[in-house]
Amino acid sequence: MDLNAGPFRAFLKVAELESFTRAAEALNISQPALSASIKELERRLGFPLFERSSRRVCATREGEALLVNAKRVVIETDWLQQRVRDIRDNELRIGVQHSSALVSERVALTDSFLADHAGIAVQIIPFSHPKLYDSIGNGDLDVALILEPTARTELSPINAKLGTDLEELVIEQKPLNIRVPTGHRLFDRAFLTGEDLAGQAVATVNRIHGGAMGSALMRHLMSHGARIVRPPEGDALSVARYAAANNMLAIDLGWFSMPQLNCYGGPRTLPLEGAERFSDLVVLRLRREARPAAERFWRHCEAGRVASDAAALG
Repeated sequence: MDLNAGPFRAFLKVAELESFTRAAEALNISQPALSASIKELERRLGFPLFERSSRRVCATREGEALLVNAKRVVIETDWLQQRVRDIRDNELRIGVQHSSALVSERVALTDSFLADHAGIAVQIIPFSHPKLYDSIGNGDLDVALILEPTARTELSPINAKLGTDLEELVIEQKPLNIRVPTGHRLFDRAFLTGEDLAGQAVATVNRIHGGAMGSALMRHLMSHGARIVRPPEGDALSVARYAAANNMLAIDLGWFSMPQLNCYGGPRTLPLEGAERFSDLVVLRLRREARPAAERFWRHCEAGRVASDAAALG
């Protein structure tokens, strides 16, 4: 079995350069070897691929029709080779959201795995929220670490695209809090109620942390009559910074470390009544036989959840 798609690579290179001589040089093989490869491919296909003249080589009508499929064969072969290397090397591919480097729970989970399993090759790959689900679904990732709203009411990929094919493990949950700037009339409260938000301008994130999360936040704030503000930058840190600079309330999902906001005089973070469990740190994978490294990481996450539950119980 040819795992290199050599004849199709040769065909594409000759078609591109319109010359056996230049194609042989580009492929770093002899011209007789290239000609023999093309001749054998033509024999197996049952039709000629090229018309040869003294000046150049042109693809036949059949050859032109085959170009797109030949390119696809080469691309698929490259993917197959990468997959074979991944399986052979047992490399673990963990997908994370772009902002997750600021999530201490996520960092602690991956860092502790790296420390405990130094012999396993690991890639931690940042993707957008939708791309993480796509990559889990097509097998490009072994697992993904994602923030999702606790109430799975949205038609997000977690409950719509992969459905029962997707297995999830909740590592930790966080409440929804509200950041209150210094001098605001709500600053001295011990906690906030929904009535406190009525008519208040509240800065919130866009879909950068996931469409389901953004929608859940907007729906929750609107249910209390808050005036939703969309800052120019929609990630959690930028939203908090914008709100502090403009003396307004802001949502706080509780996941992101924000020491940069100290220069704004230290806004307070107050719990919001009725939102004690609002978002989850979730590990996702497909329901299938996992490679050894991926299975070890899943067990590591399960142990992390147990430790988190024990700490919560005090």
